[in-house]
Amino acid sequence: MKNNTDINFFCDLNEKVKKLISFLISFEGRLSAISFVMLLLFIKSFIQPLDYLTNSMFLSYIANLCSLYFMLALIQKRCRDFGSSGTYWILAFSIAFIGDMAFSFCNVQEAEDLLRHIYFVMVCIQLIVFICLLLIPSKANVDERIRSPLLKHPLIYTLICIILAIGATIGVNYYNGVNIL
Repeated sequence: MKNNTDINFFCDLNEKVKKLISFLISFEGRLSAISFVMLLLFIKSFIQPLDYLTNSMFLSYIANLCSLYFMLALIQKRCRDFGSSGTYWILAFSIAFIGDMAFSFCNVQEAEDLLRHIYFVMVCIQLIVFICLLLIPSKANVDERIRSPLLKHPLIYTLICIILAIGATIGVNYYNGVNIL
């Protein structure tokens, strides 16, 4: 009997993992503030250890770029929860994300003052977006079809942001005297 229980546990776990993955890649639905924070930490918990385990900035950079799609999905769902299309929140996060990624291969402590200030502003914008999305209260009756025009085609928008982030990374490092190509 115990063996049958173990099989049911793994079948249920398999279904729950499938539901979580489909929820993370979907731009449909709503997301409460607490769920937003928990899923944000869940996504970041897979990316941060890459810095320490692989000691490869390139692998960490690629993982951060890939996480953009999931982050945009979370932001869209959270904005829908309080009745907003989220266009401004998505735009602010995207600009800050691209700016943050631009400094990935750059030693910020040794960079010029201008670059350090820009990096600081990008990190602050991301924090402000996440804190605001956490603090805005949910609404009971909202249109479930609300969607930002930026995310009409989320994969295309994500690819555009990734291309801009790679270009910004090359530009910032060139400005700082580092050739990463």
